[in-house]
Amino acid sequence: MAGHRATTPTLADPGLYLYSGHLLAALKYAHRTGRAALEAELAELGLTYQQFLAMTVIAMNADISSAELARQTFVTPQAMSTIVARLETGGLARRVRCPTGGRSLETRLTPAGEELLARAQERASAIERYLRDELGPQNFEALLDALQRCSAALTKGSTTTVTRRRPWAAYLGAAAGSGT
Repeated sequence: MAGHRATTPTLADPGLYLYSGHLLAALKYAHRTGRAALEAELAELGLTYQQFLAMTVIAMNADISSAELARQTFVTPQAMSTIVARLETGGLARRVRCPTGGRSLETRLTPAGEELLARAQERASAIERYLRDELGPQNFEALLDALQRCSAALTKGSTTTVTRRRPWAAYLGAAAGSGT
């Protein structure tokens, strides 16, 4: 349409994300607002969201490869290489040759990385404690349970984080026939 410019909803004006009544839109908006809150806290520590995710996964998986780290944090191997290189440059992580041989490198946090991660995790936990207080403990736990069940349903039958089986395929015809 000439002269009409679509606008993208922002955090201050959520538009369709908040008011659509669709679960996936609500999840997207909740993710965006939660991520924005966490990014603001992490920025005060000099960390990005992706660096925080990478450091968290490294801490939970001793001697993880960059390829596996990329898979677990939903980024490409190339992007993870850049993230890990920046962590190394900052003295927060180091890569060492895999003891089993080959060309694979394992990533480990340095003591400085472990200390910074602990500070970042405290800030992330503060956001979660705030949300728990806002929702109430019972609603908070119910929400966590529902989100875990959603993730399990969407990855059903898959060994990866993204299912190729499309367990919702049977519903595609129903949606088309209902006019939605």
